[in-house]
Amino acid sequence: MTDSGTRRSRRPTRRAVTRGAAWTIPVIAVATPAAALAASGSPTIVGHQQCKCPGNSHPNAPKTYIFQVEFDPAVSSFVINGSVTVNGVSYAVISTTQLSPTVWEFRFKAPASADLKGAVSFSYTADGVTQMAVYAIVGTPPCKLGQC
Repeated sequence: MTDSGTRRSRRPTRRAVTRGAAWTIPVIAVATPAAALAASGSPTIVGHQQCKCPGNSHPNAPKTYIFQVEFDPAVSSFVINGSVTVNGVSYAVISTTQLSPTVWEFRFKAPASADLKGAVSFSYTADGVTQMAVYAIVGTPPCKLGQC
């Protein structure tokens, strides 16, 4: 307070401005292309699910995560560009398989079979259109018998 009765406005700190900008830039970067692609009829991921082949319980796929993505409209080609990133750690994709005209599956190995939680991201190309997918995963149940 000052004796002259004038009000002093507090200006935001540089740290507060930077923190706010850090949250808005990724949202704008992901939301804008997704909206444009959806409006153009380009294939977009409309659903996903994941499971894990824990430990050595599945000799053909130890410590493997399986992701299934569903597209609208159906796609005839799907490729993961590079690796899958989970909480900042990159994992190589070991296979990609088409399960139906709209559903594709990809698998990647991890050094441990811990529950997959957190931010998952990957770049992909579907029918010639390259996009980025980012998901918040809350858990990864074990895969069904025979799925691994």
